Amino acid sequence: MRPETPAKARSPLTSPFARRHDDKREEDPTDALTRLRVDLATTQRSRADLQSQLKPLSEELSALKTQRERDKRSISILEKDKLVLERKVRDREEEIKMRKKLVEDAQDEMVSLGLELSMSAQQQGRLKAENEELVRRWVEYKGKEAERWNEGSGWS
Repeated sequence: MRPETPAKARSPLTSPFARRHDDKREEDPTDALTRLRVDLATTQRSRADLQSQLKPLSEELSALKTQRERDKRSISILEKDKLVLERKVRDREEEIKMRKKLVEDAQDEMVSLGLELSMSAQQQGRLKAENEELVRRWVEYKGKEAERWNEGSGWS
């Protein structure tokens, strides 16, 4: 047998008949048939091994695709829920701001009313003191007037 050159290197798919022509010699047909049967058996075992490897991988791929679709739906639902909750948070924050403003306004109004009450109490105190002074002066005036009448009429 001659050594093969790289240009004539056989590929794994080269048929046994091509080899026979490359070798330039005639083989016994039973040897060729036996070799073909061995090659066929090897190829079928290899195919069976590959198919046995392919089946679990195909099942796993199918399961992963199904899981991916479920995950996509879950993500979509969760994103919608997130948007709803973010909107609710913004609404609550706005509500809190409004309530805080109302509380501040109510506190300002209470301070204002407290000042008015204090001023009213001071004015009431001044008016009461003024009224007491006027009553005292009026009683004193009437007392003097009564004395003058009494002196004028001779009752004393």
